[in-house]
Amino acid sequence: EPFTVLFASSPEKPLWLDARGLPAILDAAALRPQMRFRLLWRPWGDSLPIVREQIEQRELHNVDLVVGRVADMSAEYARAHVTVAPFSDLNRCKPMPNSLIESLASGRPVICSPLVGLASLVSEHRAGVVCEPLGAAMVVALDRAEANWEVLAHQARDLAERHFEQGVFVRGYQQIYGELIGKRGSQ
Repeated sequence: EPFTVLFASSPEKPLWLDARGLPAILDAAALRPQMRFRLLWRPWGDSLPIVREQIEQRELHNVDLVVGRVADMSAEYARAHVTVAPFSDLNRCKPMPNSLIESLASGRPVICSPLVGLASLVSEHRAGVVCEPLGAAMVVALDRAEANWEVLAHQARDLAERHFEQGVFVRGYQQIYGELIGKRGSQ
């Protein structure tokens, strides 16, 4: 299997393609024809025809556009080596995409832009690579991820267990609510 890059954050509107980093992903695909790029695309909105056209115009034979609802995301993460989110405008993106959290939980490193809410954790825990949302920067990040994949994959799973495990998540919310109730009771 070639080194496989997963993108699972398809925008509905064509105006949001740049914000989600699609140009950077396609530029990276053009620069790394030996890598496989899988774009999971939801079957709603009107951005799909533009994405198809861009892939065809660039003759990107290493880009798979998978259209439809995915029944088993675990299988998608297992098929990939990394998940990407080269977001450039958080007004059109989630700051903490589920695809990245799920990727980490699956032991798959992430490559994201500094705008993504997980970027500092990814960098701090060496659970992937943080880079600017540009094709050339993504290529450097992808090459680093491929060269260090086993370490990054281990760190990805470790990060997910430390910060996103259910018990940690619930305790975090309990702490927040406890602080809010405490402040409210002291007024």
